[in-house]
Amino acid sequence: MIQALKNIAIMIDDHIEYQSQVFYVYRITAEDDSVPMLGLISSIELNKKNRSNIFPHELTQHDKERAYFEVLKKTAQQSNPILLVHKMAKNIEKLLNYICLSKPDYRYSDGGSHEIWRVCETAQLDMIEKTYASVNGYYIADGHHRYAALNQYAESTQKPIDMLAYIVSEDKVNISSFYRVVILESMNEKSFMARLSRKFILEKVFSNEDKENLLIFCKDGNYKLSLDIVKSTKKTVTSCGVQEQFDLLSYQILRDILGIIDLQKTNLIEYFPDSLSLIDIKSHCNEFEDYAIFKLPHITMNMFFLLIDAGYIFSPHNTHFYPKPQGNLFVMQLYGYNIDERATVV
Repeated sequence: MIQALKNIAIMIDDHIEYQSQVFYVYRITAEDDSVPMLGLISSIELNKKNRSNIFPHELTQHDKERAYFEVLKKTAQQSNPILLVHKMAKNIEKLLNYICLSKPDYRYSDGGSHEIWRVCETAQLDMIEKTYASVNGYYIADGHHRYAALNQYAESTQKPIDMLAYIVSEDKVNISSFYRVVILESMNEKSFMARLSRKFILEKVFSNEDKENLLIFCKDGNYKLSLDIVKSTKKTVTSCGVQEQFDLLSYQILRDILGIIDLQKTNLIEYFPDSLSLIDIKSHCNEFEDYAIFKLPHITMNMFFLLIDAGYIFSPHNTHFYPKPQGNLFVMQLYGYNIDERATVV
């Protein structure tokens, strides 16, 4: 499924190098104590067979897809790889670690570090392709809009194109959730909390460290929110699964109580990764008269795979993968574009 890169440009210290028939091993070490991200920069042909083994997990916005599509039409190049995650495979880890024993071809720092190994010997290229052939599926971690735009581009041109991808094992990536800042436009905080209390169990909490429950933070306090269906079914549910809590926020709170129907178009929700401090997020919210901050339960990689394998599609900004690859570091020609002209585009 994967293949060596053709017509790939890599930009280091304002110098652009063009390569053909090459893989790159790319390791990102963040400033914090998160797991270093280690994976393969590769291309994947977007044919019917390969697309069936690439699994999106998030809804996309049409206007963002269109914007990326217009860039592709103008430049015929992909300037950032799609981040793909696969389930653990020991032979892949051994292979990448072996390549990383040598000195990296490129290394630079932006607070953290970026290390890149160029793989261009025929024997190593073949070994990489054979080793990755054992992977049964690739899960899109970041780049849903770019992936959708690439598929639109391939359909519009009626020509096969390759997708630039950064492929990482599940144990070499960090996953977290998002805070959602919801601006209360249709009602004030007091009315909103009263509506919540009719349908949910609100238990006051004094920390934002709970990773298993849906939390809500507002001016009058912080709460754990649980579904209470005793009034309608004579049963009480004090906790529910991750998928149910995602849906609970999207539908029973945002849609049914606040009237926010389209999460992809609303301007009443802002998203912040939970790596940010709650104090900083609340400080940002001071400009709003009434607001509520929601934090979804933490999702593990195992839960992530289980939900996607079951066909679950998340609303936008439910998962946050990090650290992020450096933007515009790798640029790949799609087709029909003079690679020597791209120096003016990168």
